[in-house]
Amino acid sequence: MAQGTLDDDIDLRRRALFRSAAGLAVSAALALPATRAAFSAAPEATETAWGDPATLVSAVGAGTLAAISVAQTIEAYTNGFGYVVHWRGNVPKESAELWGVPAMAGRDAAVLGPPDFNRGMIRVLELGKDFKETSLQATLGWVALEIHVKSPEEVVTQLKGKPFTHTGGPGNADDGAGAPLYRAAQFKGPSGEPLYMTQHLQLDKLISAGRNNVGPLFIQTLNTYPYEPTREFYQQTLGMKMRMEVKTRRDNGARMSAVRATEYCSIQIDEFGANTPQRPASPGCFAAGVNMCTLTTRALDPVKAALTKANVRFTEVTSNACPPFKGSRGLYLLGRGGERLEIMQVAGAL
Repeated sequence: MAQGTLDDDIDLRRRALFRSAAGLAVSAALALPATRAAFSAAPEATETAWGDPATLVSAVGAGTLAAISVAQTIEAYTNGFGYVVHWRGNVPKESAELWGVPAMAGRDAAVLGPPDFNRGMIRVLELGKDFKETSLQATLGWVALEIHVKSPEEVVTQLKGKPFTHTGGPGNADDGAGAPLYRAAQFKGPSGEPLYMTQHLQLDKLISAGRNNVGPLFIQTLNTYPYEPTREFYQQTLGMKMRMEVKTRRDNGARMSAVRATEYCSIQIDEFGANTPQRPASPGCFAAGVNMCTLTTRALDPVKAALTKANVRFTEVTSNACPPFKGSRGLYLLGRGGERLEIMQVAGAL
């Protein structure tokens, strides 16, 4: 994204929009009219073609959202997105202890997603009175859930009158040759979670969003420091493939990159400064908002070997306790920026 052409007084809502993975390529199209040619003028921002690269991780299996209320989130996502409840229960004690948040044990939990998929789920855990409202975009950690949709315009219509705040779009973005790449709209969910509803025109030719307009989670965004070790962890240690990397005007040329996994999923990495705080949380609890990314792999042992070689500490579980992927063999670890990650072994493509 060639944000060097954006005005210095760009508002925070637009900045939040530009941090979406779609925003990496579409800042020019969704910003001021004078910037519409910026993307095509920035060859470093040209997106590599999607395909089926060999990576150690295969997909974004789930994002974990700590919400005010699980029941409220279920009602909003099922009525607004057409999602279904894949599982409803309580946070297992062993999972809460594994994640380093023992006070989450026993709390209401659910796994939501479109009816056609067993990847791209959203795991929702209840904070209740421990919910601490904070600026998600000004703190480190996982931030937004980016969801594959058929039509952002239809999403806007679907969510009218429901507990979502429309924060931007729909808007288009073209590639350097003028061909359309993305169309996206942005919302906040009932607990303030950023939701980027993205029609990816390349992916539409390759995979389906499912029977509903709103499909699975396919990208998670991460605010991080330090940036380069974080990018190298996903790109080199886990073997994810670079889609694009760009400089932004924010913070004197902070960088953003998107790295992809085999099954048409990505992680976006957004560089923040050394003084950026971690998101505040009640003792023993997750912070409000998105707290973890669950990646899937078809073979866990090569992932273990890569992590060991890179001196990344991890904990292995022989049978994962908390859905999705209950019973799967997996790993829990912290990334280079302190972000929580699960990597779960699944059989074949999701």
